[in-house]
Amino acid sequence: MKTIILNQRKERDELMSRPYLVRKSIQDTDLLLSSHLIKLITGPRRVGKSTQALLMLRDKNFAYLNFDNYQLLETWDANLVMRMLDDVYPGYEYILLDEVQN
Repeated sequence: MKTIILNQRKERDELMSRPYLVRKSIQDTDLLLSSHLIKLITGPRRVGKSTQALLMLRDKNFAYLNFDNYQLLETWDANLVMRMLDDVYPGYEYILLDEVQN
């Protein structure tokens, strides 16, 4: 499980290192994130929902979990996942759950 999460961290870091065009909707990120409510981004396929979420959290300490990984789903143990997220992303403030519909 830890290997899966470490690989996903590499994926996250690689995605975060790319240059992106910042849209107006991202400029109010602090206001959006100030609430403790869960945030959900919905929309059609391939329109940039994951990129939008990554950009919103760019300057934050956040954990990343992508459910598009079949190995993660096959060995799912919520308690173990939370422990591994704590190990891989110490002190994170947010969790980005990507491709949750899988």
